[in-house]
Amino acid sequence: MGKWNSKLKKLIIPYYPKKKNDSKENPYLIETIEYKTVSKYLNIPLFEVEELNVIEFRFYLREAFIYNCSMTEEGIEYLINAKRLETTEPDRKSIREFNKQKEGNND
Repeated sequence: MGKWNSKLKKLIIPYYPKKKNDSKENPYLIETIEYKTVSKYLNIPLFEVEELNVIEFRFYLREAFIYNCSMTEEGIEYLINAKRLETTEPDRKSIREFNKQKEGNND
């Protein structure tokens, strides 16, 4: 089960809920945005994207999404927050350091 679970994680697009701000957003739904993203990332025609199997498509979509986000400061912040939300193991080293600092302040 663990082997498959780690492979499936590589197909999930990072997600972090964005804060609403005053910026304008496109009111239209773009039906082919995922195909366009993969097409642009792989530098292949849009119609060739449909020839990819579903595992390849999801993998490249995730890779393209992460790549595109890593191009801007806002995107990097989004990825950091998304990674923080998907992390299930505690960062024991940071917890120990925090507790040491806390104990030092109480003296």
